[in-house]
Amino acid sequence: MLSPYETPAQVSAKNVFKTIALCEGHGLNPVSLLRKYGLFALRRNQWCSLQTNLNMLQEIQDHVGELSMTEMGRKTAELLYFPRAVNTIHKAFLSLNHVYHTNHQGNVGSYEVVVLSPYHIQVIAQTPYPCDFQYGLCWGIAQRFLPAKTAVQVERARPLCSQQGQTRCIYDVRWEMPQN
Repeated sequence: MLSPYETPAQVSAKNVFKTIALCEGHGLNPVSLLRKYGLFALRRNQWCSLQTNLNMLQEIQDHVGELSMTEMGRKTAELLYFPRAVNTIHKAFLSLNHVYHTNHQGNVGSYEVVVLSPYHIQVIAQTPYPCDFQYGLCWGIAQRFLPAKTAVQVERARPLCSQQGQTRCIYDVRWEMPQN
């Protein structure tokens, strides 16, 4: 079955290299991954087939398991480039789709963000990335843009999740500001 993310959908080589670097501490050899997926000659300013990247991520997930894929998503949030004006959790999530499309080309899906209250954001992810990776990404963005010691909760709105054959995953991000 063909994925809706087949060629010409692409991801920036910078993102591919970040993903490979993140898996280094999980027992995978980055050089082997680059060779296996034909990415050894890839340069940072180039683009890579999104399907190739997804295949590589699937192999990484099969190797490291769900917990580590969640951790990779969280660490990816630390490495994402947000414009300087993005300095709050609301601005970060509201710019997520733009940041995503800056690093992807073609039919790559999208992120829709709904601010439900000052302390509750819903992220509707219609991208080809694994649910556990996106779950970690939501955690990482929240941790990056909220003050330290803020209580954060990220929940998957099951059964609307691509792990159960749906085309999207929904994440509810809630937080409570620390009391002084």
